[in-house]
Amino acid sequence: MNNKIIKKIGRYVPALFVLRTLLFRIAPTAYADINDPLKGATIQSLIDKIGAAIYDIAIPIAVIIIIYAGILFLTSSGDPTKVGKAKKALWYAIIGLAIVFIGKGFVSLIKSILGAQQ
Repeated sequence: MNNKIIKKIGRYVPALFVLRTLLFRIAPTAYADINDPLKGATIQSLIDKIGAAIYDIAIPIAVIIIIYAGILFLTSSGDPTKVGKAKKALWYAIIGLAIVFIGKGFVSLIKSILGAQQ
């Protein structure tokens, strides 16, 4: 082996040893008190929270994509490729919104059929 490589490895070994020692001494105490991430929630409430988060994120993203598609339409200057790109972006935003709305309605429908609380 080359002496330069051995010297480089020799520089990092003490630092890795110290890091390993610190991690093994700190890690058990850091994980001793693990809180329940669901906070005693049920699977139903977890699914509701995930669905609400997706809904809250999807609406602004769709609005941004629709605005982007409008800007593409305005700046296309009649170029068929840019107009096609704008139409595709608008179409995908509308399809995404439809999926989000239908998904939310589908979850509500299943809940009402099963008699779950709203």
